[in-house]
Amino acid sequence: MTEPLLHQSDLPENYSAIESGTTEQMPSHPFPKTYPGQDKRPTSTRELLGWYSYIFASEVYAVVALSTFSLLLR
Repeated sequence: MTEPLLHQSDLPENYSAIESGTTEQMPSHPFPKTYPGQDKRPTSTRELLGWYSYIFASEVYAVVALSTFSLLLR
């Protein structure tokens, strides 16, 4: 049997309130713990532009590859 991902000690104090559906004293995020060395900085404009460029390039590649393949089927 595998070990559970969350231990009882990792759960917030009001976890039973979360399960029952009540909103009394609920934290803003049910699992606010972080790991050591976690990057908590907001995403920069440079990072976003990099991801947008990657997405654009992958879409163009998919369109060209599919259109080329469809021409070969004729």
